[in-house]
Amino acid sequence: MKLHIERRGRSGGPLVLIHGWGFHSAVWDTLSNLLASEFSLYLVDLPGHGYSPDPMPGCSLDETVATLAQAVPHHSTWLGWSLGGLVALASALVRPERVGQLLLVASAPRFVAGPDWPHGVASDLLDSFAAELACDLPGTLSRFVALQSRGAAQAARTAHRLARVLREGPPARTSGLDCGLAWLRDTDLRDRISEVRCPARVLLGERDTIVSPALLPDILALHPDWRGEVLAGAGHAPFLADPDGFRRTLLGAPLNVT
Repeated sequence: MKLHIERRGRSGGPLVLIHGWGFHSAVWDTLSNLLASEFSLYLVDLPGHGYSPDPMPGCSLDETVATLAQAVPHHSTWLGWSLGGLVALASALVRPERVGQLLLVASAPRFVAGPDWPHGVASDLLDSFAAELACDLPGTLSRFVALQSRGAAQAARTAHRLARVLREGPPARTSGLDCGLAWLRDTDLRDRISEVRCPARVLLGERDTIVSPALLPDILALHPDWRGEVLAGAGHAPFLADPDGFRRTLLGAPLNVT
């Protein structure tokens, strides 16, 4: 399977941008315009999202990241949002030569809560999305938009921008949405975090109602060299609520821009 990847910018080091569940690479449009002078950007559409083809039955996360990694330069910086962060992290494990740095935004190595991971997402939430997709795909995605923006300092702006991305771009297909939900539900990379050799930075929103900021200490405890930050007032999509501020946050820490 060949994934759709749009190239933007021509200067600086390679930066791979991976969107979250239900969206597509246009969610990065505003941020990519701000970063294009500093990076060579690779905007990815995940399987069944945007312009990428539908996944094969039983679509494997490891197989997908291996395919994706072949299409981007060695030692790229990978910025993954939500589900995209899980994809970026898996890429650092499956094809470590392709990943020079990780930036995980509103993401975690395990999404679903459990006895030893109490701050994760309730499994009932993912189950309800899966059940609703079959009968009302647009309504399910609209509900997801509302959930992502709820409680954030710029909630109305975030909701408007997320809704516009859904409205103006190619809609995600049920096959891709089901595949992504399976990855979110079943993937647990915590035991493999120690294998990651590249620098990593975790950015969580203070008011995120999906990936709780309470997860940050648990995530950082998995790797002694990882760094993290809780973004004040931010919800699940901080790069949409305040693109300029998010850019400053990214460039305020060492990044490969040469």
